[in-house]
Amino acid sequence: MITYPNSVIVARAATTAGQKGFVDVYNANGVAPTANDTVIYVGVDTGENTTVLGPDGATPLTVNGRFMSSSIDLSRINSITAEKFTAPQQEVATLTLNGTLVTPVPGEELCVSVVYRDIRGRHTNFTQTYRVPVIAGDTAATVATKLAATITKDQNARVTAVADVTTDATNPVITFTGKVVDNNNGLDSINEFSQVNFQLVFFRAAKTQEAVAGVTIAYTQNVNPGFGYWKVVRDREKWALGYKGITNPVHWPVLKPTSFIADSIVAADGGFDQIVISSMNEYQSPDNSYRKETEVVTEIYLPSGTGTAFITKLSALLPETVKSIKAGVATTSDLASVFA
Repeated sequence: MITYPNSVIVARAATTAGQKGFVDVYNANGVAPTANDTVIYVGVDTGENTTVLGPDGATPLTVNGRFMSSSIDLSRINSITAEKFTAPQQEVATLTLNGTLVTPVPGEELCVSVVYRDIRGRHTNFTQTYRVPVIAGDTAATVATKLAATITKDQNARVTAVADVTTDATNPVITFTGKVVDNNNGLDSINEFSQVNFQLVFFRAAKTQEAVAGVTIAYTQNVNPGFGYWKVVRDREKWALGYKGITNPVHWPVLKPTSFIADSIVAADGGFDQIVISSMNEYQSPDNSYRKETEVVTEIYLPSGTGTAFITKLSALLPETVKSIKAGVATTSDLASVFA
C-alpha cells in the first residue's frame, strides 16, 4: 500500500462523459473549472451511470458514476512531472574471453555464476552456477559455446545466453539478457511487476574459486522499468485501493472494483503516458487544536499517445509559478511537448 494519501486515475480511450475510463478536470461542484477556481479534482468515469428524476420530478437526468481524486490546491502544488510511455528494458551483459589469455586446461572446470540481485537468499543473493568441463582441444570459442548451451538447456535459468564465436573467433563473446518475469501476468495477478537484475562472476573451479585472467565482463544495458508500463500501473492502482477501504486482495471473497486498464493495452503489452501531481492539503488534527498539512499525490495514466490534450487542458488552469516539470520551470507548451 502507498504510505501517503494517493489517488491513481487510469484512463481509457473514452471520448464521452459517462464512458468507463473517461478522464477530465472538475471543480468542487463537479463541473468544468473556471479561472476563479482555486481547487480542482481529476475524475474518471466508472461507466456505471444512473438515471434519476430532475428537480421538477418529471425530467430524467443521467448521473455519471465517477471516481474523484483528492483535492488539488492550485496554489500549493509542489511539482508536476510528466513522462510518455516507454517500455521496460531488460538487463544485458557481455562476457568476453580473450583467447590469447584464456587457455583452457583439459580436466579443469570453467564456471560462470549468475548472482541475482533481485532475489535475496538466507545469507546472500540467489545464485545459479554453470560449469563446463574442459577436454583436450577446447579453445576459448568452444568454452563459450558450451557455456551458452548449458545455460540455454536449463529451464530454470533466469537469463538467456548467446555465444558469438564468428565475429571474432579468437575473442568470443557471450551475451546475457535477463528474461521477462512472467509470473505476474493478468490484471488480477497477486504477484507484482519485477525484473531480473544480475551480476556475473567467471572463475576456474579448483580447491578454491580462482579468477581467470583475460575475461572481461561489461554491463551494456541496465534494468529499467520504463514509464507507464501496464503492469506497473496495475500495481499502482492496486496499492491505492487501501484508500477506498479495500485491503483484502487475496482471500475469498475479494470485493474490489474492476481495473480501469483496458484489455487491449494488456494484450498489446503496452502502457500509458503518465502525469504525477504533488500538492499539499490541510486537515484538522484529531485533537482539534490546530490544522496540519500532508502531501497528496495524484497519479494520472492516459493511454500512450493521448497525454498531450490532457496536459494542455491542465496547464491552462495552473498559475505560472507552478508550471513545472521535473526540476525546471516550464510553460504550457513545454509540458505538452513531453508527449510529442
